[in-house]
Amino acid sequence: MRRFTLVFQLLAAWSILLLADPVWSDPKPHPMIKYGRCPSSYRVSGDYCVPSSRSAFAVEKRGRCPSGYFVSGDYCVAGSRARMAIPKVGRCPSGWTVSGDYCLERR
Repeated sequence: MRRFTLVFQLLAAWSILLLADPVWSDPKPHPMIKYGRCPSSYRVSGDYCVPSSRSAFAVEKRGRCPSGYFVSGDYCVAGSRARMAIPKVGRCPSGWTVSGDYCLERR
């Protein structure tokens, strides 16, 4: 019985870690519609800014960049400890906090 309890506890802890991983992962760069100058380390492809293998996540600049981001081109680029940011429209969704004109994912 004791062995069963230990195995169950280990499986439960492993499941929690698997479910929590996406929440703690860094935001991943992706192609973005080109508005002005692309961030450094992104290249222009058609009407898009496309990340390279060394690019960080970026979001269109609206006013001041959110906490943990810096300006590059006409975008805000995530620093090494930045949380996922989305442009703020009305109120931020549940689980997100306000940072200037952006909503930042809570950790």
